[in-house]
Amino acid sequence: MVPFTVDQPFWGSRVVDLGVGLSSFSQRRLTSARLADALGRVLADRPMQQRAGELAAGIRSEDGIATAIDAYENALGGSRF
Repeated sequence: MVPFTVDQPFWGSRVVDLGVGLSSFSQRRLTSARLADALGRVLADRPMQQRAGELAAGIRSEDGIATAIDAYENALGGSRF
């Protein structure tokens, strides 16, 4: 919700684009009340929770290690050690 460095603004945008989180706001605008409100909105948003569950199921079904190994080997020209 409050990205402040390196790749966090990108990933925050992805979360919003996927419909599993709220738009971010700057650190200067962060207050405990604002954070509590945002968390309450996320916890009450059933469609967002449904999308998050579907996204989680998709991620669980991936073989991330095999995909990473394939990408690494492809970057090396297909050679295996």
